[in-house]
Amino acid sequence: MLQDRWWLWIPFAASTALTGCHTCDAMNVIMWRCSDNLKQANMGFKQSHPARTYDMTCNHRRRILHTTSGSPAGWNDKTLAMFNEFLSKIHDGRILSDVTFELCSWEGLTGSSRVVKVKYSGAWGLCDNGYRGSRCDLPCI
Repeated sequence: MLQDRWWLWIPFAASTALTGCHTCDAMNVIMWRCSDNLKQANMGFKQSHPARTYDMTCNHRRRILHTTSGSPAGWNDKTLAMFNEFLSKIHDGRILSDVTFELCSWEGLTGSSRVVKVKYSGAWGLCDNGYRGSRCDLPCI
C-alpha cells in the first residue's frame, strides 16, 4: 500500500515544491498548569485541556517561515491568519513580492486546448478552515 510507504514521496515532494506557495496552520500546545481564571479563555474544540494556539507558516520545502505568539485555542485558522502580521505583509505586497513561479493552465477551453505555462509573481498562502469537517475548502490568502 502506498499509504504505508509515505517516506518514498519525500524526495519527490522536496524537488517539486510549490515555490510561490506557503501553508499556514494552527498548532495547539496544551497548558498543563493553567489557572482557573484563564481556563475558559484557553479551551479549544480539539482537546479537553486548556491550550494555546500558534499559527505556523511554512513553505513546501519544510522550512518554517514564521510563527505567531500564542492565542486562545478556541480561535480557528482563519481567525489566526487574519491577525497574523506576516501574512498581512505578504497580502499587502510588502514582503515576498519578488517571488515568481509558473503554473500550468489551459490556453482556451478546458480539456480541448493545449496546456501552457503561465508565470505568476508574489506569494500565495493556503489556510484551511480549522475545525470544519470538510477538507475541500482551502482559501488562498
